[in-house]
Amino acid sequence: LVRTPELEKLGDDGEVIRGKGWQLDVDISMQTLLSREIDRLQQQGKPVPRKFRVKIEGDGAQATLQKDVCVLSAVLLDCDNIFRVIGREVLACVAGKECYDLWEVCFGPTISKINEYERVKKVKMQDGTEVEIELYLGGDYKFLLQVMGMNAANSQYACLFCFVHKDHRGQCTTAQANGADLLRGTAAAPPAAPGAPIKRKRGSKEAPSEAALSANARGDFPDKAFGMTKRALFAIPLDRVVPCLMHALLRVTDRLEAGVVSQILAVHEKAERNELCAKFVAAVLAILPDSNFKLFKKHGQDDHQIDGELDWTSLHAYQKRKLLTELPARMSEFILDAALRAQIVDLWRGFDKLFSIIEEGSLQDEKLTEYTTIAGEVLGKFVALHPPGGGYGASNVTPYVHLLCAHVPYFLSKLPGHNLFIFSGEGTEHVCSFIRKVIHRMSNGHDLSLDAILQLIIAVEMDGYEEEPRPYHTCQTSAHPRALREHKRPKPAHYVKLSPEVLVYPGHIDDTKSPPCSPMVLD
Repeated sequence: LVRTPELEKLGDDGEVIRGKGWQLDVDISMQTLLSREIDRLQQQGKPVPRKFRVKIEGDGAQATLQKDVCVLSAVLLDCDNIFRVIGREVLACVAGKECYDLWEVCFGPTISKINEYERVKKVKMQDGTEVEIELYLGGDYKFLLQVMGMNAANSQYACLFCFVHKDHRGQCTTAQANGADLLRGTAAAPPAAPGAPIKRKRGSKEAPSEAALSANARGDFPDKAFGMTKRALFAIPLDRVVPCLMHALLRVTDRLEAGVVSQILAVHEKAERNELCAKFVAAVLAILPDSNFKLFKKHGQDDHQIDGELDWTSLHAYQKRKLLTELPARMSEFILDAALRAQIVDLWRGFDKLFSIIEEGSLQDEKLTEYTTIAGEVLGKFVALHPPGGGYGASNVTPYVHLLCAHVPYFLSKLPGHNLFIFSGEGTEHVCSFIRKVIHRMSNGHDLSLDAILQLIIAVEMDGYEEEPRPYHTCQTSAHPRALREHKRPKPAHYVKLSPEVLVYPGHIDDTKSPPCSPMVLD
C-alpha cells in the first residue's frame, strides 16, 4: 500500500483541484482476484476457463459536503460476487473531486499498469503459471467520458461511440449507426446528411484525424474535435467499453417522469393542477407503498424555490423498473387528454420492452432484431411528440436515450453471452456506499482515502465471519459501583466462522477469533 502522486492544480474555473490517496499493487490485486476465483471453481468441481473477463470500474462518492472520494476497482465478470463489495479488488482510492486531472495524475500509475495488462493480455501468478485475461471498462457515463478524454455529457458532441451532434440524436437510429462498423471507422468526412453519425475510433493516445480537423476548420462542425479534448487514459478499445445500464434505467425513467410532470403543470387551473398532482403521487404510492414518494417545489442553487417547477423523490433502480412497467395502466387518473395519454403510454411501454429484452440475456438473433425495431420506433415517437407541456422532442433526447436506442444493439450482438446485466455499476455503487459509511462512522477525517481502503481490505478478509453476540447478565443494584463498572466494561469481540470451510493463515490461529489482516507497508 503506497501513496499515489498528489495533485494540486488550478482548474479552468479558477478552483484549486487537490487530490491525494493510496494505491495497491496491481499485480498482487490481479493475482488475488484470479486465484480466489480459481480456488472456488476447483472446490466446486467446475472447469477453470481458459480466459477470464476482468472489468475495470471507477466512480466518485460524495463523502461529505466538502470532500469527495474516487475509487478504481477490478472485478471478474463471471464470478458470483460481482455486485458485492467483497467480490472485487480495490486498486486505488483518492480523496478529491472526480475530474480528468484527478484520474490522470493520482490514478496514473495504476492506469498505466492496467494498460500494460491490456497489451500482454495475461497475468503471471505467484506459482509461475500465466492466466489469460480480457479487460473491459465500465462505469457511469460521467466516468467514461472523463477517462476517455471527452467533454461533459451536456456538450454538443457527448456520444462516446459516434460523432452525432446533440441536435441530431433524434435522427440517429440503430440502422443509421451501421451496426458492426460503428466502432471501427474513422472521422474521414462530415456526415452526408443531418443526423448521420460519423464513425468514431478512439485509442489510448489517438488524436483527431486530419480530415476531422480540416472539417472543423471549414466550419462544418462547431465543436473543435467532436468532443475529444484530451488524451484517452485507458488503452482498452471501445468495443470493450460498456456503459452502466443501471444508470441508463435511472436517467431514462427520470426523463419519462419529467414528461408526465410537465403535462400536469401545463393545466391552467391551479385547483385542478393540484388535484392531478395528488392523484399522480397516489398512483406512484399504490405501486411503491414503501417509497415515500412526493412532489415538492424545486429549489435553486441558493435554496430558494423556483415558481412553476416541481421536483420529486428519487427512487431506487428496482423501484423505477417496477414503475416503468405498472404506471402506464394508471395514467388515466392524472393525464386527461386521451390522445396524449395514449402516446405517452406507448412510450413507457416501449422503453419497458427494451429493458425486458436486455434483462433476458443470451439473446437469439430474432430478439436482437426485435430490439432494433422497437428502439427505432420508440425514438421516433419520442422525437415526434410535442405536447403543450413540453418534455419530449429532439431537444430532450439525452445521451442515455441515444445510447439505449442506437448503440446497445451493437453490444448485445457482440458481447459474449449477449448479457449486459453483468456490466451494471451496482457493485461500484455498493463500494461508494461502504466508503461513505466508513468516513462517517470509522474515520477521524485526517486521511479519508486511507481509512476507506483499509476498511475495504478488512471487509474482504472478514468475509465469512460474523460477530458473536456477548451474553447479557443483569447486574445487581446492591453491588459496589466499582464492581458495576468492571462488569459493564466492554469485552473484546469474538468472531465465528459462518461457512464450513477452514481458512488457513500463516502461523497457528484460533478459528474462533478474528483472522489477521494482510501485512501492509505504508509509505
